[in-house]
Amino acid sequence: MQDPSELISGQERAAELIAKHLRGELSGTEKEELETWISAAGWHKTWFEQCTNPAYLDQLMGDYHKAAALEADLRAEIWRRMDNPSEQDAPAIPTIQRSLSLRKAWFRVAAAVIIIIAGTGMWIRYSRSVPGPAIAAKQSQPIPPGRQGAILTLADGKQLTLDSLRNGVIARQNGSQATVVDGQLSYHPITTAVETITYNTITTPRGRQYQLVLPDGTKVWLNAASQITFPTAFNGAERKVSISGEAYFEVARNAEKPFKISAGGIDVDVLGTSLNITAYNDENAIKATLVEGSIKVSSAISSQDSKAHPGLILKPGQQAVMSDHLQLNEKADIEQVIAWKNGLFDFDSTGIGTDIVTVMRQLSRWYDIDVRYEGKVPNIKVSGKMDKGLNLDEIFEFLTKMHVKYKLSGRTVIVSDH
Repeated sequence: MQDPSELISGQERAAELIAKHLRGELSGTEKEELETWISAAGWHKTWFEQCTNPAYLDQLMGDYHKAAALEADLRAEIWRRMDNPSEQDAPAIPTIQRSLSLRKAWFRVAAAVIIIIAGTGMWIRYSRSVPGPAIAAKQSQPIPPGRQGAILTLADGKQLTLDSLRNGVIARQNGSQATVVDGQLSYHPITTAVETITYNTITTPRGRQYQLVLPDGTKVWLNAASQITFPTAFNGAERKVSISGEAYFEVARNAEKPFKISAGGIDVDVLGTSLNITAYNDENAIKATLVEGSIKVSSAISSQDSKAHPGLILKPGQQAVMSDHLQLNEKADIEQVIAWKNGLFDFDSTGIGTDIVTVMRQLSRWYDIDVRYEGKVPNIKVSGKMDKGLNLDEIFEFLTKMHVKYKLSGRTVIVSDH
């Protein structure tokens, strides 16, 4: 039987390595050590995945605080009994059982607590003891984070709010049926005899994001304030959709029917791959980032530009950027690009941080807030990763530590330089 002290020591070391993994600070030897530990037992892998999951850490921190409170109550009761040994009728305290429960609780949360203390920058809701210089008007009802939801516009113009629909078939249109299952919309062809092409549109307002499966099996994640238009059945020579805002695609492979995406000023040709496209109207560039596979990105602005820039063939890890012309970023930060899909804000691109205007644009979409600037726009770079499940006031607790000064009036955030 393994000594409990050895088990605790092993967990502490694993937590230390996981913390370094999250910060990108593992040496080659430490990486091998962590990989060896993960592969040593099935529960090690499960524990690693849980300890790198922000939502699960939130749950564990709750368990930690409950365990700490239970331990305090137990100690107080023991001391009270020692001071009053004549209380014969009092029920016995199951000290051993409760102590074991506390120990099990500690084993469950040791890694999470150590990782948080190690300062990964990803979980900031427990660092409230550090004051910031901001001027913040707290309101009694905090602004909650965004959630799953969207509006579906059918071919006949009818609109359905997907947030509130129960599981089941919600529409049958021109050769396919649309089904909602556990908050995800899927299209299923029911006949190939389709004479005309009809289109549906899914729109995510600010404060919403949504996932859907297109008629060919392609999976799409829509970020907040985004839109995708697509046919209810792919029966032509190609599969073509158009988007605005931001979307992540896992394209179903079909060499006979190329997948094409139109996004503002670019066209993207795909066979089967994973990619992210950012095409917000209020951003200064449109970006197509390749995660897996291969894509061709072309300019859609004018025929003259298309001749000057016939297109870029991207490899995984590369990004096409369209501002005044099409250009290639050979080393895109994939983790940061798709952080939104994984439930995170990531403001630590290449270690230089993200300017406050870009940060506030992301927050405005997710929290459905308006942003105004009082005086000059602060020259502030924000670094770090944050859980998108935090309330807005918790986000600003983090930003105040980076000298962001703000006031909150209703759903309007006023950022100032003084």
